[in-house]
Amino acid sequence: MNRTTRKQIADIQAQLMELQTALQDIAEAEQDKYDNMPEGLQQTPNGERMEEIADMLTEAADNLQDVIDTLDEAAQ
Repeated sequence: MNRTTRKQIADIQAQLMELQTALQDIAEAEQDKYDNMPEGLQQTPNGERMEEIADMLTEAADNLQDVIDTLDEAAQ
């Protein structure tokens, strides 16, 4: 792999890191909304869906980290 390809991978990694941070921020905001709901509302379908969404966004951010790590290994 040449320097140009490594630079392209580094640029992609930087973009993915920005996206990962944005997803983490959104996931945390959704989790905070859920956590601040009265317990009775947390048990409703809408409350449960909010928690599921926060979990899915967290999982997506974690998956992006896996991609970032894989690209890092490939560029070495």
